[in-house]
Amino acid sequence: MKNEDPLNEIIYSYDNATNTLTESIPFTGESTVLSSQVTFFQVTWEAPQRILIELTLTGDDDSNIQFSEYVYLQNTFQRLGKRVR
Repeated sequence: MKNEDPLNEIIYSYDNATNTLTESIPFTGESTVLSSQVTFFQVTWEAPQRILIELTLTGDDDSNIQFSEYVYLQNTFQRLGKRVR
């Protein structure tokens, strides 16, 4: 497409041995440790255009916080006709 930036992917990786979740941006060569207290990380394809991301953070006192979020492979607001800035 004209006048569009190239794809700048962001990669999230989980190292079970160290409980570390890392964000990497290959285009810039940057890598950032987001947390070293992730005790569970899972990505599940639930539908053709929907992905479920789940993770659990465990504190030093063994307390847990669980997160789950659906993400979509396309911009759903733009698809519905709403302007996206």
